[in-house]
Amino acid sequence: MRISSLWIYPVKGLRGHRVERAQVTRRGLLGDRRFMVVDAGGAFVSQRKHPGLVRVLARLEGARVVLEKGDEQLVLAAEPTGPKLRVSVWASELDAVEVEDGSAWLSRALAMDVRLVWMTDDMHRPVTSSYGALEDEVSFADAFPYLLASDASLDDLNRRLAAPMTMERFRPNLVVEGAAPWAEDGVRELRVGDVTFAARKPCGRCVVTTVDPDTAATGEEPMATLATFRTVEGKVNFGVNLAPLRGGEVRVGDAVLV
Repeated sequence: MRISSLWIYPVKGLRGHRVERAQVTRRGLLGDRRFMVVDAGGAFVSQRKHPGLVRVLARLEGARVVLEKGDEQLVLAAEPTGPKLRVSVWASELDAVEVEDGSAWLSRALAMDVRLVWMTDDMHRPVTSSYGALEDEVSFADAFPYLLASDASLDDLNRRLAAPMTMERFRPNLVVEGAAPWAEDGVRELRVGDVTFAARKPCGRCVVTTVDPDTAATGEEPMATLATFRTVEGKVNFGVNLAPLRGGEVRVGDAVLV
């Protein structure tokens, strides 16, 4: 197996982008989901209720984060300063830094009152899942710091769909090629160069996968089809959640050993 693509999502819920290489840190790929969109009360805003979030692209450019919607663009520092704001993401409550110019720009872009917040380096959010280890921590991602997916599994799914879909629907971090479909289900640990990951659990998917990343239109697929053959204990699985055991750099084309 080898890594076929790497994905970073600088802002939770917004569209992310592919990179050729990335640094593996304890809480996720460097720069991944360190920013988050919240409502006026500090609760995170998700594509589950607001699919239009995917119409805004967030990408890293060195020490900057660039937000884009159509012809409009905002450039932010990757480590901004600002007032503290109490925020919540699932079971976690944290004091994040509000990025005030980002809040104003996104409120206009999304036509709703939102705030953009940043997780500082000294903020630590532990993984609360019973499948996590005591040392696991995560950025603003839903539950675990990494998601692994397989090109072969997507190909198998697409053979069952009337209209094929891209991997972007599933918002992975690491994508591998060269494995049999659904072989990731049996992974317990994997190594990429000097970097090692432990597989914590299969990733149960939600309606975010039904949001078209190009148009923000929603539908029943791929969840309807996945549910017919990928349901385990009430969860519809695609991909595997990982936690790092040893950090370092990963690159597209790197060999992956299980």
